[in-house]
Amino acid sequence: MTRVLILAQGDGRRWVRDDGTLPLGVPKHLVTIEGETLLARQVRLLGDKGLDVVVVGPDDDRYRVPGSRLVTLADPHPTGTSMDKLVATRHLWHPEGRTTITWGDCYYTEDAIARITAADSPDPHWYRRPGPSAVTGHRWDESFALTFLPEHHDELLALAARLIRELPAPRIHIWNLYAAYLGRSITNVAEVMNTPHQTHIDDWTDDFDSWREYVGWVGRRMAGRLDLAAVIPWVDTGCPHRRRAYEWTRRYWERHGVPVIVGGRSRGGEVSRAATRNETIAPTDAALLFIADADTIVPPGNVWAAGHVAQETGRLVVGYDHHVRLDQQATARIYTGQIDPATTERMAGRRLSSVMGASAVTRDLFDRVGGFDERFASWGAEDRAFAYAAEAIAGGPEERLWGESWHLWHPRGADQAPDHPGRLRNEALALRYKAAAGYEPVPGSRRRVAPADRDAVLAIMAEPGGPHGPPGPPPTTAVTVVVPYRETGPDRARHVELVKAHHAAAHPDWPVVVSTDEPHGSTQWCKGHAVNRGVARTRADVIVVTDGDVWVSADQLDQAVDLVRDRGGWAVPYNEVRRLTPEGTARVHAGEEPTREWPLDRPGYPGVPGGGIWVMSAADFYALGGMDTRFLGWGGEDDAWGWWADALLSRHHRIDGPCWHLWHPPAPQPGTSNALWRSYRDARTNPAALRAVRGLRPQPSTTSPGSPSTPGSPPGAPARLLGRPRPLSQLGRRA
Repeated sequence: MTRVLILAQGDGRRWVRDDGTLPLGVPKHLVTIEGETLLARQVRLLGDKGLDVVVVGPDDDRYRVPGSRLVTLADPHPTGTSMDKLVATRHLWHPEGRTTITWGDCYYTEDAIARITAADSPDPHWYRRPGPSAVTGHRWDESFALTFLPEHHDELLALAARLIRELPAPRIHIWNLYAAYLGRSITNVAEVMNTPHQTHIDDWTDDFDSWREYVGWVGRRMAGRLDLAAVIPWVDTGCPHRRRAYEWTRRYWERHGVPVIVGGRSRGGEVSRAATRNETIAPTDAALLFIADADTIVPPGNVWAAGHVAQETGRLVVGYDHHVRLDQQATARIYTGQIDPATTERMAGRRLSSVMGASAVTRDLFDRVGGFDERFASWGAEDRAFAYAAEAIAGGPEERLWGESWHLWHPRGADQAPDHPGRLRNEALALRYKAAAGYEPVPGSRRRVAPADRDAVLAIMAEPGGPHGPPGPPPTTAVTVVVPYRETGPDRARHVELVKAHHAAAHPDWPVVVSTDEPHGSTQWCKGHAVNRGVARTRADVIVVTDGDVWVSADQLDQAVDLVRDRGGWAVPYNEVRRLTPEGTARVHAGEEPTREWPLDRPGYPGVPGGGIWVMSAADFYALGGMDTRFLGWGGEDDAWGWWADALLSRHHRIDGPCWHLWHPPAPQPGTSNALWRSYRDARTNPAALRAVRGLRPQPSTTSPGSPSTPGSPPGAPARLLGRPRPLSQLGRRA
């Protein structure tokens, strides 16, 4: 009888990405190849041979594979060397029959399993590849299994102990044990290339220590085996550099066996990348789409690897983890053959975070998303919106492969300038998708603040002109009132209804959006998230953000809106907070209008500029990146918002008149963000320091000498909501 121990309790340190995340969200033993995990595949192949299969793995239900039994070691790493494969499992070896040890992070072909399980040698036997693989492309020797009988148990353990004594831990491998058994040098692998007691295996059998190895193996394994097409949107704009990039890129894909479909569209003279992509994909019947820009390439293997991972996960897969914008000289070297992108792994250049320059998606997910949102005119941001929508609909974020994408140099078109009106509209719409997908709507930020809100994403897509909506331009409203709110008791609930009624009576054509902070990653109240989420749901030129327990007169609010429209910046429509008593609050709910003669809960005071109620253009709100969602509980976020807007937009306008505040019991959750508040306070007069507090990159100078800086946003930041965009450099200036 043979017992096979599948070792799957290693620490997997090399599998983890630099940011601490697991590729595909799982340990390497549980990655799938053609719908089956590595562990399940091996158990199935071994079980077909009628063997006693033991999985040595963590106490995790995912490792309880039918056809095997799970054993979890109390100490899987007693020596901290690869000899733990023997030392830690000694008590599991078959006392009377054959023991075979295999690796849980290895893909085994059926032929390899047949060879390993056919072992009948009376001596220990190793199954290995003595050098680089002609099949998988991996560049080193690899061991795949070791089999032995009871009479060799003590000898193998003694040899393992010798290696531990004589070699540094990182230099101990299974081949060293083989060399020691043969009596050969334990430091010269060349001496055991063609010696007895080993079987060479060089087929698709290989292990995956790292995400890089997995991507490389899958790319070679799946090349030409998937129903995949590379889709390239292309419209000739008359630029010779763009045309050369397109022609070279197309030949590159074809040369490496990637099916290519090219399409183009010009809408009334304005190139629309979203529409071009949709029209190119529409007639395609491929099950997998690799959507690539006409000026962007990745290693050919990453195309097939991205397609495979998209097929396995059902999610969007970005075919790289670094996007490099090559300069004109590096691009010329590629055109002349001095650099081969198919064999070069890393290039010097500016590394950026990009999404759809070269990404794979199943046709099913593409259709469920509805394709690219054609409200995105010209170029820019439609790819990010698609990624956010795909994340919400597929139920998981995009996966990024190891590797680089290279952007071939060409001059930027006028429609790609950060202040181009089409670009600004695109960026603002993309931010609405971003907020709905649960990310902080701050330009350049990838910080998640809540789970993706699938319904909110679908609502954006169902708007007129959206992927799921009726045709036609989206409607806009002049002003929308946003009320951030969380249910904490009957008093606040009644107050919100009164505030809504007040605005409906004073301005019946202004929609009122009551926005909660759910879903959010904290049990504490987060006003910033509620405000950001509420604004993302509007289509207004101007927003009024008001707490659910305050109001001002219609005249004061009209003055504030007019000031914002005419002079830019932002406005606080009061100069005194008047907090009503419980009795006064009851009188208001009974229908009375308060007067200055009414008693107050405390003397009137000017109030915090960012608190209570304020007015701003939606465009400027997005340019500022929304409110900071790191403030939790009640308190601090209003001060911070006021300082942020004053410093990076303009000094606020104040309107004469009272802000009436309805009485309610004190907040149940006092703020817990004092340190963050102090950081804002200390930096409140220094825009650069405030940007650092916000976690944004320093503001770069523009490309034109002497041109004004862009005060509110990091490089390439969204700047405008649909409406009347202005250059970022004019934030706070009179329109």
